Amino acid sequence: LKRQASDGSWVVAEPDDASGQIIFKSGEQIAIAITNHYNVPIYIGILDFGLTGKVELIHHIKGSNEQLMPGQSIEIGVREGDEIELQIPPDFPFVPIVLDTQIPIGETETFKLLATVQETDFSLREQKGFERGSHDSNPLRHLLNLAWMGDDGREVRSRLRNQSRQKEEWTTVERSFFLQHQHLNTPFSA
Repeated sequence: LKRQASDGSWVVAEPDDASGQIIFKSGEQIAIAITNHYNVPIYIGILDFGLTGKVELIHHIKGSNEQLMPGQSIEIGVREGDEIELQIPPDFPFVPIVLDTQIPIGETETFKLLATVQETDFSLREQKGFERGSHDSNPLRHLLNLAWMGDDGREVRSRLRNQSRQKEEWTTVERSFFLQHQHLNTPFSA
């Protein structure tokens, strides 16, 4: 994850010394740097597990299946027109009332990178809220379900997962950060 420095350059977002978390403020821009360290081209998609449970594709333009070649890097969110601005929805219902102005108000958000060696439609992962996936006979889609939701322990899924590993190569990487409200915390008054 990257943030924009005061001089306009993009720098690696470092964890906060006090909390150990990477912290961004609502309204701030974020960028993502990805390097293919594998020995074959990969296809990537990035999902945003939003604060309201919405899962949204933030990289991989629908209908585009661009490969990231071995040793190549890509930065998402740094070019004009490609910006990613972080926002806490104004009607977000889970903001606590905090009396201590030293406690930051916000939530944890997660970006999940999906990388495969085969062309994949990552938009199938988008949804309005969290739901448990059902059995899927497509091996790659099944692997995406497992990577996204985890294995529920059913033996049939375990057997399918083992068969799929022989045919497909994929990986996932998650990066979470704390998204803090831009406004200052104010004490509650009665």
